[in-house]
Amino acid sequence: MKDLILKYALKNASEYDGKANFNAVLGKMLNEKPELKQNIKELAKEINEIIKKVNSMKLKDIEKELSKY
Repeated sequence: MKDLILKYALKNASEYDGKANFNAVLGKMLNEKPELKQNIKELAKEINEIIKKVNSMKLKDIEKELSKY
């Protein structure tokens, strides 16, 4: 699950000057895996942690990481 969150956070950040948006990542996750709604609190916690990490990265590093997906 963390890999999928990271992928969406990196993609979102690369499109918006290096800053990922929580709601955008959450929406992508729930769209791809609707069953995660049952564990929304845990999912939100994971997303926030990963977004913090991604938002602290430089744009070129974000794009480099995203190229792995």
